Amino acid sequence: MANKVQEGLLRESILAIAKYEFPFRWENLTTALMGCLDTNINQIMDIRNYRAFKLLSKLTAKYEYSTRSDDLYREIILAADTTADYLLHFATVEIFYLIYNNVLIESCSDPYNLPP
Repeated sequence: MANKVQEGLLRESILAIAKYEFPFRWENLTTALMGCLDTNINQIMDIRNYRAFKLLSKLTAKYEYSTRSDDLYREIILAADTTADYLLHFATVEIFYLIYNNVLIESCSDPYNLPP
């Protein structure tokens, strides 16, 4: 298992490459990220899921502040199209997990208590 420094370097490396290559030369990036999710009910709170979502969050953060353009809209559409089904399935399993384990929603903001 990689340490936090290695994980951070890997995440930042992927983001740096994605800045120039996603989506036009790295179309399957979001699909690959979604493929990392483990929706097995016993693994739903796994740290790997958190990391995949963290990377996706950082990858799409620019959608909040970037100047609007055709390229940006194409990227947003591709990201939405390649993640929607996975995220819906994951959310369904997550909700079932929370209900099954009587987890209070208020305690779910950051279950791993990891830094941003």
